[in-house]
Amino acid sequence: MANNRKIETLGVSYLSTFIDKHELLQSYFDRNDKTPAWDGEIHVLKSASEKKSEILGKVPVQIKATRQKKDVLKSFSLDISDLELYKSNGGVVLFVVRLNEDNGLRDIYYKSLPPLSIKNLLKKSKLKNKSTNNKKLSIQIFKLDEKKVYPMLLDFINNSQKQYSFINVEGISVEDIPEDKTLKFYFYGQEKEEIFNYQEEHDLFIYYLDPITGIEIPLENTIKIVETEEETDLIIKIGDYVFQDVKRHRFPDGSVQLHFGEGFRMSFDTKKKQFKFNYTRPNMLSQYIKCTQAFQELGKIGYFTLNGNKIELDERSKMDITSLDLEADIKGLLKISNFMEKMG
Repeated sequence: MANNRKIETLGVSYLSTFIDKHELLQSYFDRNDKTPAWDGEIHVLKSASEKKSEILGKVPVQIKATRQKKDVLKSFSLDISDLELYKSNGGVVLFVVRLNEDNGLRDIYYKSLPPLSIKNLLKKSKLKNKSTNNKKLSIQIFKLDEKKVYPMLLDFINNSQKQYSFINVEGISVEDIPEDKTLKFYFYGQEKEEIFNYQEEHDLFIYYLDPITGIEIPLENTIKIVETEEETDLIIKIGDYVFQDVKRHRFPDGSVQLHFGEGFRMSFDTKKKQFKFNYTRPNMLSQYIKCTQAFQELGKIGYFTLNGNKIELDERSKMDITSLDLEADIKGLLKISNFMEKMG
C-alpha cells in the first residue's frame, strides 16, 4: 500500500501533466509540499508564449490526492483555518486527484473558491454548527475535464480580482441597491444556454457598477438564473396578423419558449412532436385587442407561419380555441377602445 506522501506526490504529478497539456496554462506546483496551505499556482495565458506580458493571471491552488473507492466524489473536507487564510488572500482553486488501486489516475475533481464563496461557506458553517467546534468544512466538488479547466480558471481570476479589496468590509446586499442601477454578473461559456450548467458548479456573483467611480462592487448575494431572454429575428404570422417582437426564453431543464405579442407563449413538446400555445391577456388595450383577434384567427385557420414555414395545430388545440367566446370579448374591447378615443 502506498503511503500518504507518495499518493500526494503522484496526485501533484498527474494534475501537473493535465494542466500543462493546455497550451494556455502553465503549472508551478511544489512537489515537496513545503508551503503551509498552498501547493503552488497556475499561470493563465492570453497566448502560447513565455512572455510575462501574456500572463492574464495567477491562480493559487490546493491539491489533495485520494484513493477513495466511491463511484463519484461529491465533497472533500478542508481545514477552516486554511479557508480563512485563502479568503483573505484572494481565494484558491481546490483540486482533488483520485487514484485507482494501482496508483493510476482515475479522476480529477475541482472547486473554484474566490473570496466571497469562501466567506459565504464559512458564514453558513458558523450558523449551522453554533454548538460544535468543527475544525473542518466539507466542500462540494465537481469532476473536471479539458473543456472546463481554462474558462473555470478565467472565471476565478475575474472574481478574485473584483472581490479581493472588499472581502473585509461590510457587504452590500441586493436590497441596498436602487432599482434603476446597473447590476452585472459574469460567466465563461461559448453559448448563452451554458449558464444553466455552469451555475451548478460555480457561484454566480452580482456586481454593482458605481456610476461615479466606475468600480464594480461585489454584492454578498449569489444568484441562480431561472430563465434567460434574447431577441430574435423570427417573424410569426397568424393570418394577416404579423408579430416581429419574438423573444426566445430558455430554461434550466433545456426547454425553450417563444414569446410574442405581449400575450403569446409558444413551446414545443418533444415527446408529442407538437407545438403548444399559451395565451394570456396583455395589459395594454391595443395589444389585448390585437392578440385576442389573432388568437381567434388562429382557431379559424388552424395554423401559423414561423419565418414563412407553415405549422399546423392539432385538432384538440383548435377546438380549445374555438370553444372560447372570443367574439364577445373582442366586441367588448372595441367598445372600450372607441369610448377611450372619444374621451381623448
